[in-house]
Amino acid sequence: LCQVLSDEEGNESEESEEGDKEDRGGEEVESKQDDRVQDTVAADAIQPNVWLQLVQTSGFNNFILATILISSICLALEEPRLDPASALAMLLSKCNIVFAIIFCGECIIKLCAFGFRG
Repeated sequence: LCQVLSDEEGNESEESEEGDKEDRGGEEVESKQDDRVQDTVAADAIQPNVWLQLVQTSGFNNFILATILISSICLALEEPRLDPASALAMLLSKCNIVFAIIFCGECIIKLCAFGFRG
């Protein structure tokens, strides 16, 4: 959406600058690229980082802490002598998959919030 708006503004300014195009020659291409970079930077500055706001909420942190606690309890319930066909073993197996999905989701959300360089 921001790019479409900036393209429309660019089209209006191109019409007014047609007389200047002959004078500038090669500089025109560089100035258009600079304008697009500035528009992109300005659009990024305007949009709030929704992921960062989500990660910084106490609800998100409490959910992750509760998930870690429940996951630890499930890991404590597993034992080598547990029959793999038992209901408890099957439940724990499914819970491990759910926890893995939740923790991968947390990782992706935090990467979106903080980026790779933190």
